[in-house]
Amino acid sequence: MNSPIALSKDTVKRLLTDPSARGRAETAASVAQALSYGRLSKAERQLAGEILELLARDLEVAVRQAVAEHAKSCPFLPRNVACRLAADVETVALPVIRYSCVLTDDDLIAVIEAGVATKLSAVAARDEITARVSDALIATRNRSAIKVLLGNDGAWISAAGYGRVITDLGDERDLQKLLVARPMLPLSVTERLIAVIAEDLQEELVRRQELPPEIAAELIRQGSEKALAQAVKSEGSESQARELAKRLKAQDRLSPTLLLRALCLGDLRFFEAAMGIMAGIPVASARTVLQDGGLDGFRRLYRKSALPEPLLRPFMIAIELIQEVGWDKAQIWRMQYTYVMLERLASEIETSLGPDVEAVMASVSRLLARDQNRGRLH
Repeated sequence: MNSPIALSKDTVKRLLTDPSARGRAETAASVAQALSYGRLSKAERQLAGEILELLARDLEVAVRQAVAEHAKSCPFLPRNVACRLAADVETVALPVIRYSCVLTDDDLIAVIEAGVATKLSAVAARDEITARVSDALIATRNRSAIKVLLGNDGAWISAAGYGRVITDLGDERDLQKLLVARPMLPLSVTERLIAVIAEDLQEELVRRQELPPEIAAELIRQGSEKALAQAVKSEGSESQARELAKRLKAQDRLSPTLLLRALCLGDLRFFEAAMGIMAGIPVASARTVLQDGGLDGFRRLYRKSALPEPLLRPFMIAIELIQEVGWDKAQIWRMQYTYVMLERLASEIETSLGPDVEAVMASVSRLLARDQNRGRLH
């Protein structure tokens, strides 16, 4: 390793006029090392910064590489020099992006916005990453960088950031495994994640997050219910929907959240059948109330079905949208109806993860659980 050099204007002049790239690279290494030691006077530190700034503009990549490699961890490196190096070619930029402590969140986000894949991964590998930078990385949807980020225990990730990973890439098992291995996931994220992962990963998630048994059981139930809702949606005829609703009622699986899922996904045929079964009236009568009875008619049907009172409001929000569209038109369901319904439900329930089926269902489950706990206390 080069020994620190004594800085003076004469020395600087001689070093900078060295015609060989190797000599200038050695200058870069020596000056960066001297600056990193932290033993320079204020005037010497300023002079060292000026030298590195000049060398960071050198036409020879090897010289700029020497500056980057030897100054990458220097706390006294001028920020403008660090930013210039971070914007350089990858062989120069990567050490600085990965290790420099003088780069701010704004600087790192500028690197992310430039969109160079290897630089994204270098940001994701930093020892400490704020939630703001993590969110910016996740927004790129770059799988390699997101994998590095999820594997980095020094990265802070917001609930919204986790939610976006699950929404965009949640069906990829390698990413699921990294999510499961994250320490201290927010419960709202755990709720969403458990709905999309396989049974073996569900068990691992429950173990790692040290969830109480009753919460773990509810989360796994929600995951199973998602699959059930998808199976229900595939039922074709009215008679099939009615028989399925009867069977689920007999199995005590015709839950409030399953019915709300059906509404969110536009499975109106199953919802009509389920409401009739729950209320103990012919399905045709339930259909008439739903289509012609307005909100007051639905409210009476809901209470006759003995569904939980705390969930009446979310159901009313969903029914209100369908009535705005028109029950007949809504039979040909459009995804935009789902998006609007989820946005309204998310706003009402104040879920932290935004308008997403699993986020809304998780919040609905918590709402129901709070009411049940209050009932046990009284």
